Amino acid sequence: MKPLTLQETLQLLKATTCYLDLFTTGFLVLTGLRISEFLSLTSASLYEPNRLVFERKGGKQQGLDLQLVPLHLFSLWFAISSHEGKLWPQRTNINYRLRVLQQAAGITKEVSPHALRHTCGTFLLREGEHPIKVQQVLGHSNLATTGRYMAYLPEDYTRRPEPRMSVIGEVVLTQLEQVSICCPGKSCTEEFLLVKEGVLS
Repeated sequence: MKPLTLQETLQLLKATTCYLDLFTTGFLVLTGLRISEFLSLTSASLYEPNRLVFERKGGKQQGLDLQLVPLHLFSLWFAISSHEGKLWPQRTNINYRLRVLQQAAGITKEVSPHALRHTCGTFLLREGEHPIKVQQVLGHSNLATTGRYMAYLPEDYTRRPEPRMSVIGEVVLTQLEQVSICCPGKSCTEEFLLVKEGVLS
């Protein structure tokens, strides 16, 4: 499964029109979580500022630093979440929402949670992160699995690191000004609008 380029990732984010799509797309790209890990998140997962604690594949708990994830994304979601503490209701078809965004953004590659996970790993390597650090972020049990991501990198990537994740974080913040909370099955709420106003002010 091919990762997205930086340009394709930015197109995908800019195609979002509702907060739920922006949160999901931005968060999956910036963290590289598996879809099962993402769906298991609750408000309690934000263990402390800038750190996420969740259950990895196989039942092992792991902490993940959130240096590049705008924390107000959590605040906004908690302000409107009514799904028993879950960040995303299990019944929602995330793959379908990503396909809708893919078409809106004019991207020909497959866009799925796993493709965004590959995109995260590739971007981290492209920024010059050591493969072992990327292995830890993605939760790979074998370094060889992480090594597969290098096939998508230019030969001189270690000599010419390029910032990518910070650029994505900035676009997420900018896009927040454009989106609403009007997602499938939801309507705008006064509480959300107040929180959003506080974040953007």
